[in-house]
Amino acid sequence: MVAVTDVAAHSPLGQRFATDDATLDTLLTSLRRSVRSEPIGDHVYDALNAVLDEDVHLSPADVDSLAEEFRQAAVLLARVVRHSGLPFPTDEMRRLFAVSDELPSPSHARGHVVRLATTLLDVLDLVVDDTGTPLPYTLPPNGIRR
Repeated sequence: MVAVTDVAAHSPLGQRFATDDATLDTLLTSLRRSVRSEPIGDHVYDALNAVLDEDVHLSPADVDSLAEEFRQAAVLLARVVRHSGLPFPTDEMRRLFAVSDELPSPSHARGHVVRLATTLLDVLDLVVDDTGTPLPYTLPPNGIRR
């Protein structure tokens, strides 16, 4: 068991901290960069290529696995965009989650995963540049964007 002194319990940071606008702006920018650095990894792009390449033949198990990977990427992408300060592509994200929520019959699974891949790619095209880096975003001149 660890004993906590009264002094430590009543001074959670143990030191003073800044609350001025410049410091908070710097902190917010750093946090946004940190969130944006969460990867939509190369494995997602490889999966997109596999699904969208007409010459690749996928087994039903591959289709199910890829659909799940795209669903997880959609959730991550929504979180990254929401917390990054990037403009949120509301209509495209709604469409992505609507397609993601579909549960097709096995005979329609391949078509579904293609729709899911193209919808995910549409959103990625809006928020990620050609190098895979989230598009730059700067704070508006009037301060913090919420």
